[in-house]
Amino acid sequence: MITIEGVVPVVKREFVCAILSAVVLLCGCNSLPVPVKNTIPDELYIEVLNATDAPNGVYSKAVNCVVDGDTGIKITREQAEYIISYVKNIEEPACAKDRRKDYGMYSEVSGEHDYLGSVYIHYFLETRDGGTKYYSENKQLFDEYPEGYEDFIKLINEIDSNEQIILGEPLVMSGDAFSKITGFTDDMVTDGTIGEFLDKYPIDIYYLMNYPNGYKFFRINSETYITDVFEYWPMFRALPTEIRNVESTEAEFQAYVEALAKALGADPSKVSDFERGGKIIAGQGLVIYQTCDIPGIYEYSDTLPYHLVDHNYYDGGSMDQDERHTIFYSPDGKFAIAVNGCLERSYLGEWIQPAELYEFYLKIADLV
Repeated sequence: MITIEGVVPVVKREFVCAILSAVVLLCGCNSLPVPVKNTIPDELYIEVLNATDAPNGVYSKAVNCVVDGDTGIKITREQAEYIISYVKNIEEPACAKDRRKDYGMYSEVSGEHDYLGSVYIHYFLETRDGGTKYYSENKQLFDEYPEGYEDFIKLINEIDSNEQIILGEPLVMSGDAFSKITGFTDDMVTDGTIGEFLDKYPIDIYYLMNYPNGYKFFRINSETYITDVFEYWPMFRALPTEIRNVESTEAEFQAYVEALAKALGADPSKVSDFERGGKIIAGQGLVIYQTCDIPGIYEYSDTLPYHLVDHNYYDGGSMDQDERHTIFYSPDGKFAIAVNGCLERSYLGEWIQPAELYEFYLKIADLV
């Protein structure tokens, strides 16, 4: 038996490596990496995000290059080698790694660093066994550009002159900046403005440009897209972005629920206590609670708004089947209306479309 203790002599190390290599080959193991034929791809995809106040309004540029090709956007092998090497060697600041861990609206580094943009490349290399291997690099830029970045951008602009990346001062989030990046304008917001949206749902430039699926498909939560938020803005403006807990009396509670029943066209005399807490109105898919005595757990998914979640554990085990409820607060914060369903998907609960919830909201708008 060969044992390795402490520093292994070179001869013994080589002998051990030879034995291990033979075992791998004899076992037919294919876990060792297959070498590539060359280090320069036939095609190279490049994408640059420009988070600065570009005078020409170009905030992103994507180029699919053909290396030493006859068609398409052509680049030389030397240019491809330079681009790959340059992007690989960009050293990201610590805050870039922090941001990747938190795509939510409220990040610990929001406002602490100037986001300047990003560079992303990907390509395939042919392996010696006839297959392909995928490579990619994604570098986020904060506070200051890496050395040689201006020359790098100059080359990208020369490769494809259709859209020129012009570097300027870092963008600061505002309604105007939001519109510049996304193309959304105030006239797309029902009874409101993009500035109002940002006041209620604060985000920063990094989040806007890097949220999964890209800003064109920006979501207020995992199911609801920004176009829905703007179309049904009065309702989203009423949804809770902070937790309320206000004391109230039973008489106040009863009066509020009866007023709610009238608003919904229901019989106020059909208000009753719910077995799991709160009150219900016959024929209406909702439960009303006093916020000082509310069951369930407040949660939000990805971003906001808050919703109530009932967690159900079965057979005494750890399997969790959740039921989520979109909620509205009364103006004084004393009461919460939990509808039978949620804008977020849940295991047990119904999934409500924004248009459906908006119809409900219009009936109770004066009470929330």
